[in-house]
Amino acid sequence: RDADLGTTARATARGDGSFELVVASQRFAHAVAIDVPGFAPDDAYFHVRPGGERTTVLRPVGKQTAPRGVVYPVNAASATNIAVG
Repeated sequence: RDADLGTTARATARGDGSFELVVASQRFAHAVAIDVPGFAPDDAYFHVRPGGERTTVLRPVGKQTAPRGVVYPVNAASATNIAVG
């Protein structure tokens, strides 16, 4: 596990109640898990190449209005909070 992959995660509202989630990483992020209570990601456990990013959609499955959660590459020492905006 790496102490700092330089991973970021930002969710942006799409207007239909769902959110576009962009996960970026300065270093290779392996099998990125997404944990956002009240939302289901269209994709998870994907890789992000060094300097790259990956986009998925978070769809509401409950009464949550904004995603509050984390992304967690399995090769990272800690999770990254998802910023909303």
